[in-house]
Amino acid sequence: MATLYLIDGTYNIFRAYHATPKLTNSKGLPTNAAYAFTSMLRKLLNDERPVYVAVVFDTEKPTFRHEAFPEYKAQRPPIEEDLVPQFDLVYRVCAALRVPEPRLEFPCYVRRLSASPQDPLVVSPSQGRHRSPSARPAQPERTPR
Repeated sequence: MATLYLIDGTYNIFRAYHATPKLTNSKGLPTNAAYAFTSMLRKLLNDERPVYVAVVFDTEKPTFRHEAFPEYKAQRPPIEEDLVPQFDLVYRVCAALRVPEPRLEFPCYVRRLSASPQDPLVVSPSQGRHRSPSARPAQPERTPR
């Protein structure tokens, strides 16, 4: 059975932004996070050759967690101004690579999929790299696209 790769897109775009020197295109638009995110995604696609993959981004709307826990994410600083336009670039990259990018908090998405007959391979720092719902390490399957 082919493996479903779930990538925590929100985490990885922040990681890419903070790990990469500032870059801009010829029009002055910041591109460092989009460039690094694209590089990471292409490496995963080329190295692992997943049959099924999705990049999950947080929704802009409040979720049940925000309602249940008012302090949820309250300690996070606001998003850097030059990162904001890069989200759209990353969404466009995902669309160009035909990688779905649903908008739902990553843990919620993993929980919804854990009821499916196929355990996804989770790629996230908070979740590690494992099959959900258990936390056992996974060895990626090498399957052609």
